[in-house]
Amino acid sequence: MASAQAGVLGDLRRMLGDLESEFPGLRSRVYAKDAAEGRPTMEPFEVSRDAAIVRAVNRAYETVRGKIHLLAAPRFKTVYPYVGFVPYWPGIAESPRKGELADVMMDNVGVFRDEALLTAAVAKIRELRERYRCVRVSDRSKVFNTELLEARELGYLLDCAETTAVAALTRTESRGAHFRDDFPERDEELAILRENLPFADDKILEYVTEFLQAAHAAEERYTVRDGINIGRYAIKLLAELDGRAAAPVPALHFAIRHVLGEEALRYVRRG
Repeated sequence: MASAQAGVLGDLRRMLGDLESEFPGLRSRVYAKDAAEGRPTMEPFEVSRDAAIVRAVNRAYETVRGKIHLLAAPRFKTVYPYVGFVPYWPGIAESPRKGELADVMMDNVGVFRDEALLTAAVAKIRELRERYRCVRVSDRSKVFNTELLEARELGYLLDCAETTAVAALTRTESRGAHFRDDFPERDEELAILRENLPFADDKILEYVTEFLQAAHAAEERYTVRDGINIGRYAIKLLAELDGRAAAPVPALHFAIRHVLGEEALRYVRRG
């Protein structure tokens, strides 16, 4: 083990010697671990990806460790201590942010869900989990380190988010705050329409529900949100007629055509 360590340290000294030659004024030392305890470290600093020091260190690292694969991080923070080489290697993936997770949960894992939204959510959450493996904390303090706390909390949130999204994708039954647009039940759709269209006549609600159920049976991806928009438009149209004789069915047909297009009329009830 000692001979292996000596060989690595020798390689590092040669590489750093080359760097000193390339950058006049640069001075470096390499210490074995047992001789490095208690030595100071430099504060974190930020450089651009194309900085000369990054290119030089990349070449040295590749010579010692082999080919590296830099990921897409336009800027990064790293620490160059006096101890050893580069324990926090530049070029790793950008750390995930809590806001990214909040956005995907809000946009894709709300009350109204379907397979496409949930599948995209699971993929994004797993991408964030992979990036979380490279999470970095620049604050090195040991007291009231809120940055460290945020990083730990993000890990817990990723666990909860993946559990929620995978469970929602697996469960096709709608219940409570989990409504699968792509697997709706008639009574559930009717209840949601009634909740969102409190002033609608029961005939309108029943008609819209039957329209949605016929579309679902034909594997058309209309949702209860489309039904709510149809109902609102039909109610508005009937109100504009100001009491003049108007049957709700023609108004509903007009609303369906306006909201979903002419082809949607194939699912309306005839007669």
